Amino acid sequence: MDPFKKMGGSLRWTPDDALELTGFSRMQWLVFVGAGLAWAADACSVMLLSFVGPAARCEWQLDPWQESLLGSALFAGQLVGASPWGAYGDAFGRRSAMLWSCVLTAVFGFASALAPSYWWLVAARTGAGFALSALPICFTLMLEWTPPRLRGRVMMLFNVWWTGGTIVEACLAWLLLNHMGWRLLVTVSAVPQLLVILMYPWLPESPTWLLAQAAAARAAADSSGMFDETPAKRVLHAKAAKYESAAADVLQKAAGMAGVQLPAGVVLVAAGTACEDGDEGGGPPHSDEEHGDSSTCTSSCSSAGLGDGGLASLTASGDVSPSTTTTSNGRQRRHAVSRTAAADQEPLLSHTPAGKSSGYGKRKHRHGKPSHPLLHPAMVTLMFVWFVAALAYYGGV
Repeated sequence: MDPFKKMGGSLRWTPDDALELTGFSRMQWLVFVGAGLAWAADACSVMLLSFVGPAARCEWQLDPWQESLLGSALFAGQLVGASPWGAYGDAFGRRSAMLWSCVLTAVFGFASALAPSYWWLVAARTGAGFALSALPICFTLMLEWTPPRLRGRVMMLFNVWWTGGTIVEACLAWLLLNHMGWRLLVTVSAVPQLLVILMYPWLPESPTWLLAQAAAARAAADSSGMFDETPAKRVLHAKAAKYESAAADVLQKAAGMAGVQLPAGVVLVAAGTACEDGDEGGGPPHSDEEHGDSSTCTSSCSSAGLGDGGLASLTASGDVSPSTTTTSNGRQRRHAVSRTAAADQEPLLSHTPAGKSSGYGKRKHRHGKPSHPLLHPAMVTLMFVWFVAALAYYGGV
């Protein structure tokens, strides 16, 4: 399908439109293997519970309730870690969440193998469960890199990694448990996490997340209600431009791996941005006296309530060139670039005045609401580390 025809003759593309053009290429296979190894590592850690509990009972003469507690420790950690890790993945990226999850899971895995007592093992498995609760984000990374028309089949195939992880763990237990003990089995079970860590430099970030971050930064800058540029607004716009540039780079790299070229002049927008030329933005055409011309307000409002969506002009060489203009008093204004057949791909410039978002000027941005400090991921992580340390200390006593 012609991507221009699909977009109604517009050069405004979401990441899904670019992925439809590139198809399932080497970039997607790279993500499939990296995220799949992380998912298999999760399966190995869960399957490990079936073998560690009976072995630890024999070594330390545990009561039945103690063996049951050891089996439940991993899931208790996952219960605590699910919410903060989800927030971390949304704030700092899918790759970062996967990396730190694998690092912490490997650390707690080695700590489990070196546990000198039962309660230290319970604390280590609880920490491993806390770290493992971030690994479902590998599903999100794979989903956001898969072309929409293939997502059902690819994500169903992706679950094969979980099945493979359980089979591999059972085979390792059969080979190692009776001859070399459960400690070596726990150590070898951390190998998939180490493989993901080694692959991390080559794993790309989700372009959907990058553009969503750019849109959120521009919305935060434009929701201040001030016309003049301030240092804070300049920092937010620079942050948005950085995310837009990164999204353009990874999509161009994916296109290069697929042997295709994204058309020149494509404008990348966050998923859900559809309103253009005042059609859905709620703002009628108006005259801008400061700019000296008559322009049409363009609203780029995400369906997730992101307000003014970030725009990145993607050229054939992969450069990002946001369209701006300078008014008579030196103020910078961003423009949305659109394409019409009559203009033969000549950019038609329209703008939204700084500090305003057509049709959404009075709507409070949901991401601007301050969250409770106790719900911050860093605070939750600190409280959880304190809980694990207290459990290990008092349990050992």
